[in-house]
Amino acid sequence: MKYTISLTLFFAFIMTKQQTMFTELRGKGYHVEFHEVITEDDYILALYRISGYQDQSNIGKTPLLFQHGIMDSSDCWSVNADDKAPALVAVKEGYDVWLSNSRGNKYSRSHLSMNPNKDPFWQYSF
Repeated sequence: MKYTISLTLFFAFIMTKQQTMFTELRGKGYHVEFHEVITEDDYILALYRISGYQDQSNIGKTPLLFQHGIMDSSDCWSVNADDKAPALVAVKEGYDVWLSNSRGNKYSRSHLSMNPNKDPFWQYSF
């Protein structure tokens, strides 16, 4: 028996999961923001900011950027327990935390003019 899944449904599931994760962080008292950055070559990258926890605001304090490895996403910095996830530990230590996403990963599959389902979108290098 062969199983197939629609890419549209797959990415809808992923985006729902991401929204759930950040909704959960907000529910735990973290201050979470979403930002988009447009690169010189018009890729649109997702960036998340965790700027505080409960009554603590880290805006204006030392910023700390977390960049995931190849074939990963910003999820890797916040999916563990609050006292173990590097991004969440940093927030509680007083850092203004930013989580970036590389072009082409599940949260940064956008471009001003190219379709991520077509080959030209993927013609870049690190």
